[in-house]
Amino acid sequence: MCKLISKVIKKFDFVYQGILVSETLTGKVEDEILNKISFIPDIVILDKDVEKDLKEKIVKKFSGSSIICLPSLSENNEVSTDKVKQISEPFKLREFEEVILKLSNNKTDADVN
Repeated sequence: MCKLISKVIKKFDFVYQGILVSETLTGKVEDEILNKISFIPDIVILDKDVEKDLKEKIVKKFSGSSIICLPSLSENNEVSTDKVKQISEPFKLREFEEVILKLSNNKTDADVN
């Protein structure tokens, strides 16, 4: 999945940084991981397997960022905010491309105004 995402990101020359948070790290250092991020990204991409508490912390910390959840979160819609864009399952690269382009264009338009 990460390789597919990076293909789209590289295709449009976006700058990106990935952070891998494994299950063994999540409970121990999630606050430490979030505190090390010193920039506010335009778009945050979350995998559905990221723990709910960590998702909520990420959405709160990056409240000015758009959030994409891949593939869609469970039916419970664990993270509820208008800033979260759900990507359907199974993952479709074209749908992801459309969403990321729309979000980046919206950000560019907001920067111009």
